[in-house]
Amino acid sequence: MKLWLFALVLALLVAALLVTIYPAYTSPPPATPPPPRPDPAAAAAAPLPPETTYSFSPWDVSVNPPALASESAPVMPSGATESRTGFLSALNGDALPGDTSRPRLLYTLTDARGMVTPLLIEGAAAAAYRGQWVTVEAAFGTPANGQFAFGVPVAQVVSVRPAAAPGAGSVTPGGGGPMVRPWVTILCRYSDVPDTPKPASWFEGAISSVYPGVNHYWQQISYNQANINGSIVVGWYNLPRPKSYYTQANGEIDWWRVRDDCSAAADPDVYFPDFYGVNFWMNAGIGCCAWGGYGWPLYLDGSSKIYGMTWIGPGGYDHQGIIAHEMGHGFDLPHSAASDGINAALWDVMSNAAADCRLVDPTYGCVGAGTITYQLNRAEWIPPERKYEVAVGTRATLNLERLNQPTGANAYLMARVPVRDSTTRYFTVEARYRVGYDGHLPGDAVIIYAVDTARDTPAWLVDADGVPPWDEGAMWRVGETFFDPASNISVRVVSANATGFTVTISNDAPYSVCEDVTEIPKSECEALEALYNSMGGSGWTNRTGWLQTELPCSWYGVHCWDGHVDSLGLNANNLRGTIPPQIGQLPRLNWLDLSYNGLTGGIPDTIGGLDELVVLILNDNDLDGSLPASMGSMDKLAWVGLWHNHLSGELPPELGSLPELTNLLLGVNRLSGPIPASFANLPKLEWLDLSYNQLSGETPAGLANMPTLTGINLRYNKLYFSDTALQNRLWLLDPLSLATQTTAPSTPYLVERWQNSIMLGWLLIDYTDHGGGYQVYSAAAPGGTFSYRGITSSKATGVYTVSGLQPTTTYYFKIRAYTPPHDLQQNALYSDFTPVFAATTHDSSAAVPTLHRYTTATPTLTWNPVTWAAYYDVQVARDAAFSSSLQTFSTAGLSLTLGPLDDGMYYWRVRAVGGGRTGGWSAAQAFVVDS
Repeated sequence: MKLWLFALVLALLVAALLVTIYPAYTSPPPATPPPPRPDPAAAAAAPLPPETTYSFSPWDVSVNPPALASESAPVMPSGATESRTGFLSALNGDALPGDTSRPRLLYTLTDARGMVTPLLIEGAAAAAYRGQWVTVEAAFGTPANGQFAFGVPVAQVVSVRPAAAPGAGSVTPGGGGPMVRPWVTILCRYSDVPDTPKPASWFEGAISSVYPGVNHYWQQISYNQANINGSIVVGWYNLPRPKSYYTQANGEIDWWRVRDDCSAAADPDVYFPDFYGVNFWMNAGIGCCAWGGYGWPLYLDGSSKIYGMTWIGPGGYDHQGIIAHEMGHGFDLPHSAASDGINAALWDVMSNAAADCRLVDPTYGCVGAGTITYQLNRAEWIPPERKYEVAVGTRATLNLERLNQPTGANAYLMARVPVRDSTTRYFTVEARYRVGYDGHLPGDAVIIYAVDTARDTPAWLVDADGVPPWDEGAMWRVGETFFDPASNISVRVVSANATGFTVTISNDAPYSVCEDVTEIPKSECEALEALYNSMGGSGWTNRTGWLQTELPCSWYGVHCWDGHVDSLGLNANNLRGTIPPQIGQLPRLNWLDLSYNGLTGGIPDTIGGLDELVVLILNDNDLDGSLPASMGSMDKLAWVGLWHNHLSGELPPELGSLPELTNLLLGVNRLSGPIPASFANLPKLEWLDLSYNQLSGETPAGLANMPTLTGINLRYNKLYFSDTALQNRLWLLDPLSLATQTTAPSTPYLVERWQNSIMLGWLLIDYTDHGGGYQVYSAAAPGGTFSYRGITSSKATGVYTVSGLQPTTTYYFKIRAYTPPHDLQQNALYSDFTPVFAATTHDSSAAVPTLHRYTTATPTLTWNPVTWAAYYDVQVARDAAFSSSLQTFSTAGLSLTLGPLDDGMYYWRVRAVGGGRTGGWSAAQAFVVDS
């Protein structure tokens, strides 16, 4: 028997982590607030408006804290496994004060003999079977990371399945049934600390059914579904050892030694099987924290049972909230967390019991707030008829009554919203009012928790700003909407009454918010909806309110007047996609700014139906296609900004009929063709920017006579300016518009011709910068197929030699200027061609020199005649390349006598010239002077 007890005590060494720790009884240091959101929208850093939508995912891995080192798997001695059956218990522990890690959640298996085995088990499986008898298949070993005290072996669970409860005499959950859960509170003194902090009568009041006793608390919180009736307080008992004996090396209480000695001291006065839980409350400090949990066995009074237990010292039981928190863990209620998954929030006694002490009882200290629907539902305290599940693919509007002290009205206490394709994740929605134990909450509001039962701390508060103390951002009030884009779940607070709220919850359901919109016509709302869907609304930088509230005039970027949308400003908001044709369903729109985004596709023709539009700004996108001619009917349009897109095609002449147009900014596009003459008829035009396009042709002379025109930019096109008055006007407004056109070169002419090549020349254009050159084409007939022959090195070069031609052949040439894309110019510009002109190569006739060896210093060179020659060119040099000591002569005869020459080798060649023709050079011949 003694060996069995020794083994049991050894197994219970793990009890250090069977409990839950509540950090020292002061508020945690405030978290560093997040940095302000970056521009371009300065308003994004301002306080959120009262009617808005907050969109984020509470399961975003970026906000999940890293796993604790203690959560890593132990080192197992081998791959062998074995089966064990027992009661699966959850063991909660907070982080130590100042530690930013998550609350701990450990699991143990207590078998029928009371032996306890710590488990490493997958979270979802543990959540499914906790509080039940199970059989686990596991590998057993010793942890390498100090997760459990004193190296007690742990089990790495491979599989788990339900098991039948054992027979009589085995370890079973303690207590008085699901509703009545009496506790025995044992008061113990260390042998070397004789103080008695408070009389037993004080503790009887602390756990009593009189406010704020914890029996009164749990009865009210559980809607009278649970109580601790029959609880007693015994002691003070003197422990046999000093405080140091009951303290671990790290300063924390030695839970099992206190449990064993305190329960043994009280055993003569207590029949333990009558009780659900045991409180061990000490007369002096127990370390940093109060502790509590469920799953601890005791073998007393002939029965081995599992109990809820707490360990609390002075400073802990001085606060009603801490007692309620630790005994809540005794009811197997886990921690909940703030929106970061780490810190405590104000809305749940199982999260923040006393750190934010807003209500103080003169006798029992800080009074805890109520708990949340996740905990109430887990404990099965919410009646089934007062819970509503919003199934995936559905939408519901329902009344939520306040969670604390509900009036009994026909309303729900809880809405549960499962997440599609997940078996562990869901949202809870509840109404909290400042009554009863919730009387000291920050405000009356709808509160939302994101629950994932596979997490150590399942319930995380949904908080819009994520800033401690997690109060204002967590309160969802009338006109506000929570939206989780990952699951397409939204919760909109519709209205409030004296005891609750009306909410509309949509769970991935096909639904148009426009069905319920009344502040603008439905057709206008549908236009906004189409715009959101077509332009990638889910990825916008700011999409506050869009498709989530029935108040579209409060959606980000939307402004209304007199019941209609009159302004839409979504510039620099990460818009992607196309402008939908439904944009034409906003008949009162007078301002549209979608600039600095990534929109593609064309401008819909329906935009011409916006008769009230004054300002249209679509610049700095990736729009393509042509300008709709329908824009010519927008009589109030004053400002058109389409700068820096990929618009193509010709300019619609209809734009020249806009009576109010003052600014037409179409630069940096791919527009082609001429400038319509109708543009000169715009009566109020002040600024015209058509730069960096590929416009061509004669510029309308009427632009010179526009009285309101104060600015013009026609740079980097292919335009001509023949009208003198227009030239003079441009010299005054923007001379670079004249000097930067890629136009055709003028006056092409023949420079030289040879047997196999022709040199062409022309007059340069004014614009010689930014690379490019002149492209030369040739054909065998005036109307033949012209082939590309080459390009000059730059637009500053006005000659080009076409080689590879046939002798005595006429060719036809044309030339054009070319400028490559550069800077803002996204187009390759090709001018018109010059007129076609002809040139003929010479024939292959050449004078043939006579080879001689001369004994005189004045040799005479001779060659055969060419019939058409008028004279001959002769070159003499000392090398065959005709580069050294080169001399050139011309003569009408067939011979040439040279002046005195030095002795040595010479090279010479001859060609015929005459009748506008030049023959080819003869082959070089050598002669020797040896005088």
